[in-house]
Amino acid sequence: MNLDDLKRTLAKETFGETVEDSHSAGRCIMCKRPPLFYSEAGQAEFKISGLCEFCFDISTLGHEDAIRHWKRLGIQEDQYPPEAHRIFVKVTCSI
Repeated sequence: MNLDDLKRTLAKETFGETVEDSHSAGRCIMCKRPPLFYSEAGQAEFKISGLCEFCFDISTLGHEDAIRHWKRLGIQEDQYPPEAHRIFVKVTCSI
């Protein structure tokens, strides 16, 4: 098995779909919603991992630290992902 096959297998087992599947469907591989971004780096990350920027932040920083990070960046609360989105990701990442 080569690296690309391994990445596809891991994504399928973890999220139920591959990165290519999430791109084709126009949704985040983790939250299954249309991807949300606040930077060019987040858009690039989506192309690499299939994670929208907010899911990436929550999965790498944790829920509370992600919110602090967004506040430091000056992102207004009305731009945060919907509460249901954040709760889903928080529960998913803690499993």
